[in-house]
Amino acid sequence: GNSGSYSATPPVLGGFLHAGVDLLASGNTAAYVIVSLVPTSIPLPSGQTLLAALDNATFLPLQNGPLASWDMRVPNNARLAGIRIATQAVQIGGSSASYTNAMDLVFGR
Repeated sequence: GNSGSYSATPPVLGGFLHAGVDLLASGNTAAYVIVSLVPTSIPLPSGQTLLAALDNATFLPLQNGPLASWDMRVPNNARLAGIRIATQAVQIGGSSASYTNAMDLVFGR
């Protein structure tokens, strides 16, 4: 199954979105994050599950571990309030890529 090594804070308007992946248990050396407006559940041949749709997704840049992290400023734009995003990290740089748990986040105040 998917690793439970990914965490993210709710994106607060005018604040920051913090996301992180603990790569120690996976043996991978880096990770990136899929950000999608559409959650999904697609079983993969590896026995893992893709939980954030790739169509029209945005990808946060590759970060090296052992603790990969991202801090992004969230615009203070009221039009973003209530928008839901699905996020999932992909761990790479080891014997095989691995998918993490997903975090479904809602933009708020």
